[in-house]
Amino acid sequence: LADYAEKPSEKSELLELCRSTPEGRAKYQEVILNERLNLLGVLEAWPSVHPPIEHVLELLPKLAPRYYSISSSSKAHADQIDLTVAVVKFETPKGKVIKGLCSHYLARLRQGDSVSIYLRPSSFHLPTDPSRPIVMAAGGCGVAPLRGFIQERAWLLNCAMDDASEGHSAIGPATLYFGCRDRRKDYIYEEELVKAREGGVLSEIYLAFSREREDKVYIQHLMEETADVLWQTLTQGDAVFYVCGNALSLGADVRRMILKIAHKQGGLTEEQAQEWLEDKIASGAWLEDLYSLTA
Repeated sequence: LADYAEKPSEKSELLELCRSTPEGRAKYQEVILNERLNLLGVLEAWPSVHPPIEHVLELLPKLAPRYYSISSSSKAHADQIDLTVAVVKFETPKGKVIKGLCSHYLARLRQGDSVSIYLRPSSFHLPTDPSRPIVMAAGGCGVAPLRGFIQERAWLLNCAMDDASEGHSAIGPATLYFGCRDRRKDYIYEEELVKAREGGVLSEIYLAFSREREDKVYIQHLMEETADVLWQTLTQGDAVFYVCGNALSLGADVRRMILKIAHKQGGLTEEQAQEWLEDKIASGAWLEDLYSLTA
């Protein structure tokens, strides 16, 4: 783009952003990345740049699809698909308001509007044997697929109660660790989760609201507080562990805590704990549905 700048000063500024020196990389981070400048933003910031349209089209990336986990059960609700979407909106260091493209598109929809979607196969599902113990850990909108699991477990429980002759086995124990910032704003499925706990669909619920205390509490802290019973559950036969949420924080933090529990409660060395976790993953008894920020 610098080649198309009519003003020498703007060409010089753009070339500075392209330099691989520490100063150049720091400038690129500050001006482009921190301010979330896309191609249009660059053209607006340096108005003397006039590239030919064919070059602009070459630089424009294809709009990436947004993948959302389904937050409902097709068995419990065969004619609908629920999504749990955080509407992305934030300010850059210089005060520019950034709105998530897809999340704001969905937020503007009204009843009766049509949306183009497609479904992808997933290996993230409940065990075929509903009597297997499960442990679920989710942060924020990561609760989406687990909400579907809970709906399906409620459906299975009702089937077992209504018609035992069909061979429906009883559902096994299920523990949920859920964390979000603010109980009043982010605990959007409180009523459903409480009902599931009272109805026996969930055995235990452990909640972490990170902004309600000065010493912020997250899911991994709850796991450490309940380490004895958690380790007993994970090592009693064929328990399955599910992790859903942000890949950069929740996913890594939960893994570290489980390895710590395996070391302390299980008496495993660090190497043995890592091997134990890898065996769980390989056998399908440890499943992750992790995401980066999707706008």
